[in-house]
Amino acid sequence: MSHERRIFALTTLEPGSHYVPGESDQRHLSKALRLTLGDLVTVVDKTGIEFLSSVVNASPITLLLQSVLSSPSSAALSPVQAILVGLPKGPASDAIVEGATEL
Repeated sequence: MSHERRIFALTTLEPGSHYVPGESDQRHLSKALRLTLGDLVTVVDKTGIEFLSSVVNASPITLLLQSVLSSPSSAALSPVQAILVGLPKGPASDAIVEGATEL
């Protein structure tokens, strides 16, 4: 998959349905990624099924769940696999550890 845009839904989803992401995902998709109509996003539901989706409405962002990309896996889903950080000095290291723990 080349588009590398992935969000996680806290519900189970069905192909062909519409999905409106949560407020923080909406902000990320619209402000950081600057998605427009027709852009692709992968939505992973709580059972681990991935849906290839396209943006059908830009405000609020609404995604059309098009097709299933994979079956549910037994492995736990984690959006972050590794965090690489340079060695900071002083209180910055505490802030990095705290932020990584919260993530």
